[in-house]
Parts: sequence; structure tokens; C-alpha cells
Amino acid sequence: DAVNPEDLTDAVLAALRVDLGAPMGLEVFDSEPDPSADDDDQAVPFAVVYAGSGTLGSVTLCDSQDVLTWPFQVTAAGGDAQRARRAATRVRARLSGKELTVGSAPNQVRMRLVEDPDFDPGPARKDRDGTPPRWFIPMQFRPQVTSA
Repeated sequence: DAVNPEDLTDAVLAALRVDLGAPMGLEVFDSEPDPSADDDDQAVPFAVVYAGSGTLGSVTLCDSQDVLTWPFQVTAAGGDAQRARRAATRVRARLSGKELTVGSAPNQVRMRLVEDPDFDPGPARKDRDGTPPRWFIPMQFRPQVTSA
């Protein structure tokens, strides 16, 4: 059986919510952001996980086993470009190379999160839809199965 996408989403959200101490604060949201504001009324650094349902694939380790191909996006954002870049740095600190164990026996899978090397997030961009406007940097990650 494949790993449940909800378990994967929960594991990523938990990894992002790890407290790395000041000044590494990061608010984390699942699809719907509602960030706090700093003293200057600008949004603090925050991250939004946009996770899909994935697609079934197959991987050969010791045995052939169905696994879930599950790329996902994390949008790093903040009230200005500087805060958005800080959010991106904090997302990378929490997710890049992070080892996760997802599911329960006999369907438990160990994986390492990697940033998609083929995706260039580009510079911070201004989202004019919100009030006040926010800046954002989309980031794409995918799990690499290390053992099943």
C-alpha cells in the first residue's frame, strides 16, 4: 500500500514547525495563510504548504513496493522582499535533506526531502491581491524514498 498523502502533509508541516530558536521564527500554514504582523504592520516571515494527493509509482529497494510520488510546494512569504527571503532561508533550514518516517508498519516509509533541482524559484515577487501586499517565493520539494 502507498503512503497516505495526509500523513506526508502532516510530517512536512511538523518539520516546518520545529522551533529553531530566535531569530528563526516562521509561521506555518496548510494552504490558507493568515500571518501575524510585525510592529510595522507587515506580515512576519511565513510558509504555506500546498500539498496535492500525489501519484502512485513503484520503487525497487529489497522488494518491489508501491510508493507515492509526491512533489509539493512551499511558498515562503512575508510583508516585504526581505522577510520573504528570510522565510525561504528558514524553510530550507527545516526541510532540505530532512529525514522523515511516514506511515506505520507494515506500510512505513523513510524518506529524505530534497528541493527540486529543476525548479528555479526566481526572485521574491509582490502579491498585490492581499492587503497589505505581501511578497512570496515559491519553492518545490519532493521526497526521495530511502527505505521502505
